[in-house]
Amino acid sequence: MQTEDGRTLNLSSLCEKKTSARSQAQSQIIISNVRYNGKQMIGNVVNNTNKTVYQPMVNYELLDENGSVTERGSVPTNEETLSPGQTATFQTSMPGGRNVRTTSVEWNESE
Repeated sequence: MQTEDGRTLNLSSLCEKKTSARSQAQSQIIISNVRYNGKQMIGNVVNNTNKTVYQPMVNYELLDENGSVTERGSVPTNEETLSPGQTATFQTSMPGGRNVRTTSVEWNESE
């Protein structure tokens, strides 16, 4: 950017996308092996961070035949505490004939 007096200001540092520690961790706490058998959704959450996380919850969406979201929900994992490298399972009953997609994992950083 150039000012009225002819100086050039570099504003690029204002546009840098700063990644928070939580969003970095979010990409390292992953949902894997999700299966839906028409009655239940089952899958895993893997903690690939170097920190213990507490009360992990998997968020999901139910979709209609056009792919539009009709409902949102969440399901806890079978473990309330996930140590670094640990995998936990989640499982919930679902009405038949629905499309389901997992969207994210939420957790607490303290007990």
